Amino acid sequence: MTSTCLKRPLTLGLLALCGLSCGLDFVSVGVTVKNLTPDISSLYVYGQIDGRFETEGNEFTQQLGHFTLQVPVAAIGAGQFTINAAGRANDRCKLSAGRVDTHISRDVAYSEAEMNLVLLPSKLCTQLTTVTPALAPTEKPITLTLDGQNFAEGTTVTVAGVKATSIQVSSSTRLTATIPAASGTYGNAPVVVLTPDGQSTTRSDLFGYYARQISFSATHLSLPPGTLPIALAVADFNRDSRVDLAVANHGGSNVTLLLGSGAGVFGPPNSLSVGANPRSIAVGDFDQDGKPDMAVANEKGNSVSVLIGDGTGGFVKSSLDFAPGASPECVAVGDFDLDGKSDLAVALWTDGTVRVLFGNGLGGFPTFNNFKVGLNPLAVAVGNLNQDAKLDLIASNYSSSSVSVLLGNGLGGFSPATDTTVGTNPIHLAVGDFNVDGKIDVAVTNSSSDDVSVLIGNGTGQFGIANKLAVGVSPRSVAVADFNGDGKLDVVVGNNGDNNVSVVPGIGDGGFGAASKFNVGTAPYYVAVGDFNQDGKPDLAVANYVSNNVTILINTSR
Repeated sequence: MTSTCLKRPLTLGLLALCGLSCGLDFVSVGVTVKNLTPDISSLYVYGQIDGRFETEGNEFTQQLGHFTLQVPVAAIGAGQFTINAAGRANDRCKLSAGRVDTHISRDVAYSEAEMNLVLLPSKLCTQLTTVTPALAPTEKPITLTLDGQNFAEGTTVTVAGVKATSIQVSSSTRLTATIPAASGTYGNAPVVVLTPDGQSTTRSDLFGYYARQISFSATHLSLPPGTLPIALAVADFNRDSRVDLAVANHGGSNVTLLLGSGAGVFGPPNSLSVGANPRSIAVGDFDQDGKPDMAVANEKGNSVSVLIGDGTGGFVKSSLDFAPGASPECVAVGDFDLDGKSDLAVALWTDGTVRVLFGNGLGGFPTFNNFKVGLNPLAVAVGNLNQDAKLDLIASNYSSSSVSVLLGNGLGGFSPATDTTVGTNPIHLAVGDFNVDGKIDVAVTNSSSDDVSVLIGNGTGQFGIANKLAVGVSPRSVAVADFNGDGKLDVVVGNNGDNNVSVVPGIGDGGFGAASKFNVGTAPYYVAVGDFNQDGKPDLAVANYVSNNVTILINTSR
């Protein structure tokens, strides 16, 4: 709001400033408000002298109980100074009105007045309570049902700045509005309802747009019968600037290496020997030679196979052995003691621990410590959960239906686990920032409750109550990426019981839109993300446990 000195009366909130810069003298009028109720968030105030001088309206949002107006002496004539006010709630509805008359003159530097607020009839207040659906895609028009009060014929509705093309008012408490497509608009969208008598209400917490359509085209890579692919890793193993795949085969004692062409296709499979029933693969540089290596957790072999890469797709194997029956289920890589060398974290099913093995930078892991988590951990992930520049661990506990957080001290030690309840029988987890607040959040697949728990982190290593995303039957693995290029992380889940994957678009505030499903092979277990055709968009690889193949889903989203 702007005002020009000496040409017309001034905005009340700017009078003091203008008085200083324009050299005018003022009379100050202090107003004490009575009957102020907690639901009044602001006062809209204006004043006049016998109808001949009127100030512009000014909104007071602080110190409502007492505020001061300053009136230019040059504008003061004989008569009473009348101050009018309308109290408003957060949704801009009028809640009360007041008026006070006080005498002012050029000779009086300060005047005091009291104003009594009187509650207005509620029929003057238009309110909006729900919008259905609460989420909508951006590509096509959407018809919304709005519930509230005091709607009337001639009401207009605007969503994210776009005016409804048609409105049907079925009653004073319900209307429907058709909103044009809103391509490029994502996340929470303000909904504004304006009635013919000028009453308006705005809500930004009832409706949101989710990202544009995500689409994929599928091809299938056959593997030898009986291999039972269960896990994947993505890296450029032969350093040709093209993304390759490593597949852990649970039915054998090997990992299949598939070298990528950069066009979404892969060369013939190459088998690498590991321990019995491999279940998880992690990639790192264990000997510090700049070439990707692999660590493979072997469930029945009670070991982790360390595969040192030569940069051409060849590997040399060594073994880290565990006690019989330990059942290592998952392996992750991180520098937990901040010595610049890659370490390993391994989830051990039988004794409910995560074992941290410390690397020596030569490809060996000579020392380790065990850290207690919940019952039967199946997965472990790495992230800086409490923003202290030290890596932490989070484990999914199948039989506890929980996740355990272990906060690292940067010396290789971890705090005692703190647990957060999720869905039933969690299997896999992935980390990401789903509400774009710079703090790590976690997504967890719950195999028996057929959903994904999204845990929003508070930056201290703790999480709020889980938000559940409905996906498919018996979800196994979860991965995170921005598949539609809107700058917000999406979640993809392999649904073992549905033979498909669910892609759930994020809307950037911790919420998600409706899932899209894409058919893959039989009993998909693991999903991994990589740009397999070098077009700058993340693609998917899916390990299909029963059909013995890998489905490549090339991202065709526009």
